[in-house]
Amino acid sequence: MITESRFTDKAALKLTVDTLPVRKILEESKEMVGVYEDYRGVRVVGVSAYIPEYGWIVLAEIDKAEAFASLILGIAALVVGCISGAFVITLGIVFSVSMARPISDLKYAIDRFGQGDIEYTLNIQRRDELGDLANSFNDMIKKIASEITTRKQINVELHREIAERKRIEGERNQNIADLKRLIEFSDLVSNELQEAMLVKHMVHVIKKYFNSDIIAVLILDSKNGMIDVSLIDPPVAVDKLIKNEVILDPSLCRVIRTGQKFIARDVGKEPGCECILYNAKEYAHACLPLIVE
Repeated sequence: MITESRFTDKAALKLTVDTLPVRKILEESKEMVGVYEDYRGVRVVGVSAYIPEYGWIVLAEIDKAEAFASLILGIAALVVGCISGAFVITLGIVFSVSMARPISDLKYAIDRFGQGDIEYTLNIQRRDELGDLANSFNDMIKKIASEITTRKQINVELHREIAERKRIEGERNQNIADLKRLIEFSDLVSNELQEAMLVKHMVHVIKKYFNSDIIAVLILDSKNGMIDVSLIDPPVAVDKLIKNEVILDPSLCRVIRTGQKFIARDVGKEPGCECILYNAKEYAHACLPLIVE
């Protein structure tokens, strides 16, 4: 070695260098570039050159560890960067998914509520703004459901009250109509009219009320035990309307015997009056007792 070494003191012209590039030049006259062991036994990256005019061999060397230190640092930085990037991307994906799912659930809940499902609630267990939003939505749904239930109950009560009032009004109107009829009869009886006029007015009232085809007024003679047919409107022969045995024996008549009115609205389902002959099997008929002292 003809130059000083930075690793060995006073090595110039004293230290013999017998390394691979020196041997290649001396034995094969070939220069080289590569990794090999230097005179210290340390692997280096070096290049050799031969200057035949002076018989010099020039070596330029650097320790392998020192030469590749920056590369290793670069690779390490690249690996750390890739790992960090992957971590950031993964964290972003997880964050996006964690944000997107509650929002999707909230949208679904709003759609269900819009379709009338007031019992559906969100189940989002979070301690952030989305959790607060879900809790607020559930509270709102509960309040609206309670309000709707209350209004439905009020509507049911209102309909029930309206129906009850209609029923009471119907009964009142019926009572008024009955009272008017009683007043009409009372007026007829209280006015000292002749029997024929009384019967005529009574037939008019009964016919107007029942809208009947035929009216017959029979007066019971309790002393003689007979029935007097005072009026038939329109006129029909007595023997074609009423059985003769009933006229001779009024006790055969259910109405006279019981003193209770008899109304057969549907002769197909209800028993007919055994006293009537005229169309008794085809038309509805009624017997109303009126006692006048």
